[in-house]
Amino acid sequence: MHLKTTKKKARVEPKTKEPVNPSEQQDGDPKDRAEKLLLADIKNIQSFDLNKDGKIDKTELKEAAKVASKWAISTLVNSKNWFYYGAGKPVGPMNWEEIDKISKKYNDVFVSFSDIGTESGLKFWLPAKIIKQIQKPA
Repeated sequence: MHLKTTKKKARVEPKTKEPVNPSEQQDGDPKDRAEKLLLADIKNIQSFDLNKDGKIDKTELKEAAKVASKWAISTLVNSKNWFYYGAGKPVGPMNWEEIDKISKKYNDVFVSFSDIGTESGLKFWLPAKIIKQIQKPA
């Protein structure tokens, strides 16, 4: 509270709240939440290093967050468009429920999603645990 004076009379008004530090805000937007989760696990998103410089830059991180958010939404559709990486190659296609079971058994499993359900279009791989964390409400 602070005292505000005018020519008419003095009155007490609630002090306006200071802007919130972005790092303290709730992660309501899935892309923002995805970006924070990916940043915390940056070593596991090297498939997004599009310029092959060995570093994930801001543009690549944003692309990874966009893809991860899309994939998190795609988990809600019961289609066999998911693959996991096992025994040195993509395994699938399968639905998210099957991927979820595998990720419970193998916590560090990487997954990919294909719009057409074939492994020929697989470009990016992400840890399944990141997709699961993005799914959770903020």
